[in-house]
Amino acid sequence: MKIKKDKGFTLVETLIVIVIFMIIFSLIFGALLYSFQISRSQQIYNEILDDMSIFIQQLSNDLRQAYTITFPSYSSSNDSTSDFSQNKLIEFNTVDENNHIRKIVYLPGTANSKGMRAILYSLNLSNDNGATFQQIINSQPLTEKVFRNVIIRRPFWDPRVVEVEIFAESILPYGNTMSIYRTFLISLRQ
Repeated sequence: MKIKKDKGFTLVETLIVIVIFMIIFSLIFGALLYSFQISRSQQIYNEILDDMSIFIQQLSNDLRQAYTITFPSYSSSNDSTSDFSQNKLIEFNTVDENNHIRKIVYLPGTANSKGMRAILYSLNLSNDNGATFQQIINSQPLTEKVFRNVIIRRPFWDPRVVEVEIFAESILPYGNTMSIYRTFLISLRQ
């Protein structure tokens, strides 16, 4: 009798190994995809917070130099507010180093297709007829992460406080929407 030597694998053994490798690969790929989505979500979240920080820092610095806030005006009986539904968010006067009165206005930019806006900034001499607008945050509205609304409130309980509420929104790479809401209190020096 002749002894037969089996060399190689049967078709069933090969298919089982392929199925096991496919299961392992899909688990690894799913985990990598999920970690990428979490990482990208965190990156977008940090970018939105950075944009909010830039806006609040500039507004705080400007308001602390203000000697009169002309809009929204202070009322001792109720809160005065402004938001994106109005043509300006806040308007106030400052004096520069040359003792020139400067009017500073923060106002909403034109809405994009999703109804979100940039915030524009105007700095004029008091005798200037023209106005130059510039975006406060350079990434807006070029990306989808912009402010949905900004509410500026002058609370009736203290004329030296300005409350700022920011609603920001961004569309994540996989289609979900990330919304962020923050409230800031700014103390004035007047």
